[in-house]
Amino acid sequence: MEKPWRPASVWWTFADRRHDQGLAGIAAEGSGMGSASNTVARRQRLSEMSDDVPERTYDRSWEDIEGMLDRALRKQNQWKEWFEACRDAGDRDGMKEAARNHKALEGVIKTLRWTLGEVGVDSPLS
Repeated sequence: MEKPWRPASVWWTFADRRHDQGLAGIAAEGSGMGSASNTVARRQRLSEMSDDVPERTYDRSWEDIEGMLDRALRKQNQWKEWFEACRDAGDRDGMKEAARNHKALEGVIKTLRWTLGEVGVDSPLS
């Protein structure tokens, strides 16, 4: 039997409904991000309930994130140039690939800008 579709969560995915029900109690303990110790405690309880909780090291520096943003912007420009070259050559499949990758990088760039706290970037989801 196929399970209903659910959007992937930023923090975890669930194997079945039992995890959802267990989280109701955890969510009631606090709202928002909370303090670091509360976040660690919640993640510990979640990891005990599910094998799907990713391990995060939080070892990226701001320079790493800014470097990734620079690389994403350069890659996006390369895809734009590739699109234009394919358009000039009449390569519709190449144009589709370039447009798809260019558009995907828009989301990456917006997320990195949001992560860096860039003014004017409210949410990467809108």
